[in-house]
Amino acid sequence: MKKFCFVLSLLMVFISSNVFSQDNDLFIPKNILKAYKNGTRSYDGKPGPNYWQNHSDYKINAELIPGTNTISGEEWITYYNDSPDSLNQMVFRLYQNIMKKGSPRDFPVNPEDLTDGVKLDTLVIDGKAIDYTKKERGWLRSVTNLIVSDLAKKIAPKSSVKIYAKCTDVLA
Repeated sequence: MKKFCFVLSLLMVFISSNVFSQDNDLFIPKNILKAYKNGTRSYDGKPGPNYWQNHSDYKINAELIPGTNTISGEEWITYYNDSPDSLNQMVFRLYQNIMKKGSPRDFPVNPEDLTDGVKLDTLVIDGKAIDYTKKERGWLRSVTNLIVSDLAKKIAPKSSVKIYAKCTDVLA
């Protein structure tokens, strides 16, 4: 029995070393191959020498108003484009709108928990005020996303943009 377990263990080591080696002929999806070629990802799955990640700095002032169950706030954001590409749109996540009346969701909620959603009073991107209340091209609001594609100018690689937002949210 010990000999059988030893042979079985050797067989498993041999099979796994052939399956997981880089010299095999396993299919690798095109987008993964492109990441290897561009140097943004290495074969061991770690970030490559050309890896980048956009990031933001936030300053947030918020106030909770207990009598009205309202949160009111404003924020100043500096968004850094560390990518090699110019960005022609920005996406803002309004996660609290998942509890907005009429929003589609794949889970049941107590009707008492439903709200009117986030009211975005002001949004300024790179000095340009975005009026998403008008039926204009250049923005799309969909449940928890606000997509702004009408930027004053593209966000160049290795640059940043200043954003100001003021909003209120009525809690359930």
